This record gives sequence, C-alpha cells and structure tokens, in this order.
Amino acid sequence: MPIDGFPDPKVHKFCPRCARWHESDEGSYVSDGVWRPLDWMRARVEVETLKKKIFVCNRCLKRRRTVMGIVVALFALAVVGIGACVFYDLFRSMSR
Repeated sequence: MPIDGFPDPKVHKFCPRCARWHESDEGSYVSDGVWRPLDWMRARVEVETLKKKIFVCNRCLKRRRTVMGIVVALFALAVVGIGACVFYDLFRSMSR
C-alpha cells in the first residue's frame, strides 16, 4: 500500500514508476532504465545502465512483467503468422 501522509525517507522508498512512497518490503531494486524492449536490448550492450538500481514497487513490477509478456506473445504470434503465410505461398506455388 502506498504511504499516506508524510513519508520517512529512512524507512520508506520512492517508486518513480507510480510516483508513490512505499514500505521497504513492498518492492525491490531493479536496473534503472530497463523498462521497454529496446531499453532491455540497449542495456545488454551498455553495462553502466545495469549497475544503477532503483526501487520499484511490486505493483509496478507485476504490471511491467504482464506488459512485457503480452509484447513478447504478440511478437511471437506475428512471426508465426508471417512464417505461415510465407510457407503457405511457397508450398502452394510448388504444387502447381
């Protein structure tokens, strides 16, 4: 649960994704700047990006994983669909 009232910076942590203060055990530290698929690929090349850690609440992490799962599933579905269309056309042209 986000903190109501004035947070204590020694006890509470700030989540930059939802801009709310949370208890320390309501989240974890993740690499800064690795939120979108292109950022993830860029971070594999730039090691400095992976060294910076920020606090992110569990709600934002769950949302991030859900969105990334949907993006990966849609990408895989698009690749399979394009591949099926290409191979269907190849087999249809070979049978003539």
